[in-house]
Amino acid sequence: MRGTPNWLAARRPEIRAPGFGRVRWTLLLVVLLPIPVVLFLGPYVRDALNGASENDACPFPRVDIAGHAAYLLDLRKPLNPAQASLPGKLLRDISHDLDANTELKVFTLTPYAESPRMLLGRLCKPYDNADLTIATAKDQGNGSGFRDCNDIPAQVPASLRDKANRFCAQRNALQRRIDVMVQQHRDGRVANAFLAEALEDTFQSLENLSGSKSLYLFSDMFQHSSWYSHLDLQWEDWAFEEFAETRDRQSVLIGAPAPVIPGLRVKVFYVPRTGSTENLRVRVAHQQFWQDYFADATLDFEDRAPMLELAHDPLMNVPSKAEIAAQERERVRFEREAVERLRARIKEEQLELESVRQRLTDETRELEARERELRQQQDQLAEEKNQFAARSETAGVEGN
Repeated sequence: MRGTPNWLAARRPEIRAPGFGRVRWTLLLVVLLPIPVVLFLGPYVRDALNGASENDACPFPRVDIAGHAAYLLDLRKPLNPAQASLPGKLLRDISHDLDANTELKVFTLTPYAESPRMLLGRLCKPYDNADLTIATAKDQGNGSGFRDCNDIPAQVPASLRDKANRFCAQRNALQRRIDVMVQQHRDGRVANAFLAEALEDTFQSLENLSGSKSLYLFSDMFQHSSWYSHLDLQWEDWAFEEFAETRDRQSVLIGAPAPVIPGLRVKVFYVPRTGSTENLRVRVAHQQFWQDYFADATLDFEDRAPMLELAHDPLMNVPSKAEIAAQERERVRFEREAVERLRARIKEEQLELESVRQRLTDETRELEARERELRQQQDQLAEEKNQFAARSETAGVEGN
């Protein structure tokens, strides 16, 4: 066996130092890892340590999943501080609404049109609400007619209790993750909100899945993109037909629109906005827009308390009121000039027609005069013919 090279022997004490290499690389990784990434992954790491990782979110095989649900959070706009916990708390209500063996995926809107939604977490409900209801239990839960996974009667079997407790732990971890995301959008202007794009991604992901399909939305339902923006347009112009035509024109850039899944059950936790959809007429028009959008689905709006008025960066090329007024004045001027040109043309044509009419009148008179002259000549010829016949007859008599 060959001897150890001198350069390796010189470094051997450093290599054999207990755990030194591992510590060194760990320290280097910590130094190089960007702080925003650490902050973003923090909740995920904590949740994994608490036993709420994505890998064990479903305690049963995928083939046993009986239904699929998505919870889409529109957190691109600020919420009232007193209601910042609402999106996370609604997760509990949604979990009550799920049947056994239903998979729930929670997404949030991103600032990127190419990837408009981001997965926050995944849950699979391993029990039905009725499974936790025991008629002989001393207390009867929270008065809602069923028990939550954190309110389990003692009579429930241990295996089911463990599944319910585990589901509760995962749900709580996901709720904390939602709370963290809410805090990232506490205030500021709305740069964009690719709601329609995120909805289309959701339709595509649910389309080929079997079982029941549900969609839950927490949003003020304001689309805000360069191709269509409820915030840039006046509420009287929120017409779904124009939205659909505009979306079709975007097919070359972002692909053909994904249709709403027929029969999809959609529940919108609707957030009215102060200065806009807080007004009943505006809210009715806005919700009608989305009713037209979800025409093939079963849609239910659950109005929440109004929240902050939105300040936003304009994205559409929508003219201002002053520009609209200037355009209207220009339109009126153009139409007035067009009318004057038309009147002048009509007058010229009338004069030309009058000239033609006068020429026709003169020609008619000339023809009538010539006709009279011809009749006179015919009468004269007839008279001369008669005279000639009379003279011929007289001359014949005299010759006899």
